[in-house]
Amino acid sequence: MPGFKTYYQNFALDNSTVSLTVIIWAICIGLAVGVIAYTFSRHRSSKIVSKLSEGGYSSKENTATAATLGIKASPLLRASLADFKPLRKYVTIVNPDECRIERKKTLLSSVRRVFRRDEPSAVYDLEKAQLYMTEDAARVAKMRYGTKGNPYVVAVIAAVLFLLCAVGLTVCMPKLLELVDSMITAYKNL
Repeated sequence: MPGFKTYYQNFALDNSTVSLTVIIWAICIGLAVGVIAYTFSRHRSSKIVSKLSEGGYSSKENTATAATLGIKASPLLRASLADFKPLRKYVTIVNPDECRIERKKTLLSSVRRVFRRDEPSAVYDLEKAQLYMTEDAARVAKMRYGTKGNPYVVAVIAAVLFLLCAVGLTVCMPKLLELVDSMITAYKNL
């Protein structure tokens, strides 16, 4: 891959610090990983929404656990059903006191509590939690979390496009910087 020119007359890009190439690649890789993580999280949420709404679990008398729904109670799903999370607006837990999991006090949670000035949201054991969704909540949740087709294919395509953008920017950016540098020099010499 071509490196960036070390000296431009009108702005400083120094190779002794973090290179612009590294910044471009870091941003594009971060975006690609973010798209894949978001897709995975959304797909997990859509699975529980569809199972609850299609199973007719719409009242306190008619509830289901994750095992009843045939869904693995993964840490990601548990985190998305924590208090104050968007999915929790739609999914109701009948027995929150019985299935609440106490979080361990760690340095990170203490720092987070200092900056956020609130208590961390409660996390629930989905093997014990009795879940349901009202019909109105199910309708809105289907619109929000519904997926058509295979979301993983779209995520992989988006990730590949971000990486192709990184390659394109790495190749084109030196030429663009030279062009901008020469335009600024020509403007100064008027």
